[in-house]
Amino acid sequence: MVVVGDRLVDESGEIIGSSGFYVDVTETLGETVKESVDELVAEIASSRAAIEQAKGMLMLVYAIPADRAFDVLTWHSQETNIKVRDVAERLLARVAADFEVPAAVRTHFDHVLLRN
Repeated sequence: MVVVGDRLVDESGEIIGSSGFYVDVTETLGETVKESVDELVAEIASSRAAIEQAKGMLMLVYAIPADRAFDVLTWHSQETNIKVRDVAERLLARVAADFEVPAAVRTHFDHVLLRN
């Protein structure tokens, strides 16, 4: 609720009352809060996805468990003063641009995948 008001004064400038009205902004604020929360949740989900993908890469390449992979990302984050999410996103971008899986490895992976 927002109150909009003004004072009423007489000819000498003395306050003799007030006038105004109330504005119910509940629905408007509710929508604004909902939009903000939705944006934040989407950002968190996106960050989490990048971190999980980077962890998966580290787990595969170094044959380490998930918690250790996260430790590696955290360590690199602290060493470079870059957020973990940004470290993960940079790793994903570099792998996509610079990393090529040899055909023999891809073929072997195909066989492993198809056995399940």
